[in-house]
Amino acid sequence: MRMGLTLMNTTRLRAPLCVMLLCLSCGSAAAISTLPSGGRFARQSRTSLCNGALPLHCRLKGQSYHGGIRLLPSADSRAPLSARARQAGRTGAPTMAASLSKSSATATAVYALILANLLVFVADKAALPFVRTLYLYHRGWAWWQPLSACFCHASRSHLSGNLFLLLLFGRSVEDELGWFGLLFAYCFCGVVANIVSLALLPAATVSLGASGAVFGLFAVSVLSRLSWRSLDWRRVVELTVLGEFTVCRVLSELQTAASGGVAGINHVAHLSGAASGALLVFLLRRLLGSMEDGPAAPARAKR
Repeated sequence: MRMGLTLMNTTRLRAPLCVMLLCLSCGSAAAISTLPSGGRFARQSRTSLCNGALPLHCRLKGQSYHGGIRLLPSADSRAPLSARARQAGRTGAPTMAASLSKSSATATAVYALILANLLVFVADKAALPFVRTLYLYHRGWAWWQPLSACFCHASRSHLSGNLFLLLLFGRSVEDELGWFGLLFAYCFCGVVANIVSLALLPAATVSLGASGAVFGLFAVSVLSRLSWRSLDWRRVVELTVLGEFTVCRVLSELQTAASGGVAGINHVAHLSGAASGALLVFLLRRLLGSMEDGPAAPARAKR
């Protein structure tokens, strides 16, 4: 029986069965294209094998035959794995590294913070006794309370307002600084705001709420985007919207605090939270600037 056997008209009905047997025996998914040629049908298939080469009886000088159907392995499948990986990088095809970086860029920390605040609020309304130990009591406070109080809220409206702003500005900060940057900024600004409240407010005060941390995210979200290197029209629009909102909120807090404040609202935590966010961005820029200039200094000295 000669290699390259063509399928005659009498074998047309058995072609699907042959294709199924071919796929089962060779362990591959074949894409079959049928081309008419003078009453005969020549069938070719490019295969991408999952478990190595074809069986021995199906191979002959790089070409494969099975049941009268000629299999032409694609050039990509014959190339080494490293060459295919380089080709994928040149053509822009998704690679494992690109997929991992894309999945890591997905915002998740902001939703974890929102969920943590919701769970603590539900536990508080369920009258679980441990939640009250998370409040920041200015008289006889515990070491964990400046941080744990950032996840406690007094009412549903208090929770709803803070979570709405946390979602908006938290996503913005996480897009710019990553999940660790958001978590660090939230905790840093919240703790600084509560420590300043401890120093300035009366001893009978009990502080709770994420407002100080959220005001810090206002400043971080705006100031971290102020860079002439990556300034385009979309960033200008984004900075205009976020900056206008942040400036208005900070000025409103200053005016309210100067006029005596509103009972039950910790204006000190709001303002100190915004100031700590600005301080955090300033320190990070100085640190990154020193890291960039560090390796270049010895090179200039050698000249």
